Amino acid sequence: MDIWKGQKEVRGIRVAAILAVLFFAWCLYFGWTTIGTTDPSTKKIKFILWSVWTLGAPIYFLFEYGILYDPAKHAGREEYKIAQELASKIWIAVATILAALFAGDDILSKIAGGGRGHP
Repeated sequence: MDIWKGQKEVRGIRVAAILAVLFFAWCLYFGWTTIGTTDPSTKKIKFILWSVWTLGAPIYFLFEYGILYDPAKHAGREEYKIAQELASKIWIAVATILAALFAGDDILSKIAGGGRGHP
């Protein structure tokens, strides 16, 4: 079912999906290889990467709905809603994984080391 305005939009969506998967893979690699790093610049990079993911995906979803999706093709409306719902669940799962990977060391060290406010 064709719910998009044209083939250029479909190719653009596929490219965006591939870029998102590559970005996630790179974030996983970066997060995994920097576990235990206390360098402040590494922490800033992790925060920036996480922010790009958490803000970038919803902005893209808005762009996709406002620009690429053709509401005149009502036959695909349910298909579009299902795809958006699935994509949003994947997005939040990835954001959670990245948050755990990027901030896990800090959280675990505060728990194990007593952290502030603990005896």
